[in-house]
Amino acid sequence: GNAFYRSILVPLNDLTELDETAVFTRALGEEGARDLLARHRELVTSIQTTIVRAREDLGFGTPPDVSGVGVLTTVTVDSGRTQEFEARLRTSVARELQWNNVASLSVGQVLYGGQANQYFTLLEFRDRGESQATIPRTDMGHPTALEWALGPVGVAALADEPNSPVTSVERVILQYDKELSSRQPPDPTMSSSDEE
Repeated sequence: GNAFYRSILVPLNDLTELDETAVFTRALGEEGARDLLARHRELVTSIQTTIVRAREDLGFGTPPDVSGVGVLTTVTVDSGRTQEFEARLRTSVARELQWNNVASLSVGQVLYGGQANQYFTLLEFRDRGESQATIPRTDMGHPTALEWALGPVGVAALADEPNSPVTSVERVILQYDKELSSRQPPDPTMSSSDEE
């Protein structure tokens, strides 16, 4: 992907939190927010905001406590075939990933800001060394995590099948940036529907 691309994940309690000015004002104060937005206008060439609903029923496992390297996959499904895709994601894709020693798969379904029938999946590793160490070599050979992640595993294999419900797959390797991130515990007053 683009070396200058940055992906920012923000859990939402309410859609009003998408108001960028309000978020920055809460975090930095009015003057700090104005300064940051002025810098954005100088430095940022484009922004795309997508609202994604967590689909815990389609994933498995628990992401690592400490984020490191992740494989973010954008999957577009043929119109009218989302149920078929979800069924195959729960079965054949999940089995193949678990067989390849993947500890967790997170799945989100696009609600706004993307294409219809679009999903995101995230495979997350603590670091590159771990991802390479935990993925067993096969006769085909997967000597590095990047080659494994971009090879015919999981959703990518499903997309290559005849009459597949998947019309396109795009993958990006992401490195978690601890210095630019903040992780806060979830609000215990939030209902489960709000968390989606």
